Amino acid sequence: MGESGGAIYHVSMGEDLEAILFGFAQAMFSGEPVSSTTPDFEAALAKLSENRTLKAQSAMTWPIPAKTALRELLICWIFVIRQSIEQGDPSPVPQDWISGSSSTRLNEKLVAEILNRSDALISLSQRRRQALEDRGRMH
Repeated sequence: MGESGGAIYHVSMGEDLEAILFGFAQAMFSGEPVSSTTPDFEAALAKLSENRTLKAQSAMTWPIPAKTALRELLICWIFVIRQSIEQGDPSPVPQDWISGSSSTRLNEKLVAEILNRSDALISLSQRRRQALEDRGRMH
């Protein structure tokens, strides 16, 4: 398989991870309206640290500020994945990292990666929220 075959594989890997993260973010709110609650990243990271894997059903029981923060972390990671794909970077995570994960379950490697990336994802979330607030003030 040539380079183009590898590129197709990498893009599909990123899209697979993106679909898992997006599906999980939706599943943990299961029909609830998305809250405008200020995210509590500290609480979300503490809850995440308690789990080697995480099921959406468990995340549903988290306090809304912690659940909102986890959704923010997932959305920001999706943004990072999309940027990587657009820039032609290799797969954002190795194939075996998504094995056993789904839109209702994050495996141990994905939970660990969210924790590892948390500072950068929180920073991105704060910049994103600030940009939305600034845009809202302009209108």
